[in-house]
Amino acid sequence: MHTRKHCRSLARACAALPALVLATACWAHQAPADAHSPILPLRNPIPGANALTGLPDGAVTTLSLDDLPPWSRAIYDEDLRADRIGYKMVDDQVVGDVLGRYRDVLEPAAPDVPATSMSGIDLQRSDLARLRYLGRIPGLRLDRQLLSATLVFERADQVPLFLEEFRFADAPGGAILMMRELLNAQVGAHPARVVIQKTRSGLSRSVLIWAAGGTEYRLSVFDDVDVPRAQHWNRAWLLGLAASLGT
Repeated sequence: MHTRKHCRSLARACAALPALVLATACWAHQAPADAHSPILPLRNPIPGANALTGLPDGAVTTLSLDDLPPWSRAIYDEDLRADRIGYKMVDDQVVGDVLGRYRDVLEPAAPDVPATSMSGIDLQRSDLARLRYLGRIPGLRLDRQLLSATLVFERADQVPLFLEEFRFADAPGGAILMMRELLNAQVGAHPARVVIQKTRSGLSRSVLIWAAGGTEYRLSVFDDVDVPRAQHWNRAWLLGLAASLGT
């Protein structure tokens, strides 16, 4: 059984690994009792890595599943299976709760798209400027510094789209882990992952995840870009939208 102290260690490890393709917090249920990271011990330890996370602070690290301990590799089986069939089944609340509640936490929106995002993206020059801007959802703070935020947009068919940014390089122990076998897309020069989520009630969400310049980006739209409501809102559209951000 995990003690409270051990659970706090697990929570710190998860917080330090917002992780490009890290499995969900369920890894704690499969981990040995003394585990404090979902990737330790690595087959080949990384010189200078954080002792808690096993990864270098403030950096993006790409590993192979073969680098992980056996119990940890098993966590990714569901992701590999989702890639084979083209989507991942999730509970209704994973998608439905976000759809139902995001407007309640939006900060009041100015009439125009902001000039820049939290990480300094020139939004006016991006394809996001063609969408309706609904507002911002502030996220994590460290002292007075905002570490994460979500900008919310809306397509012409009123389907919401989120741009989430997390400044992992500014967070204590912040690091991004990419699993080589799960990378299935590219945003500019940056390897990326597209995940299609589906619920039994018929909801869908497509999430594109990548990292650049000390920031993790997640561009998500509440539609299946492989079977979109309209053909022009397909996977190529989502990847093009991300590329227009110039990260």
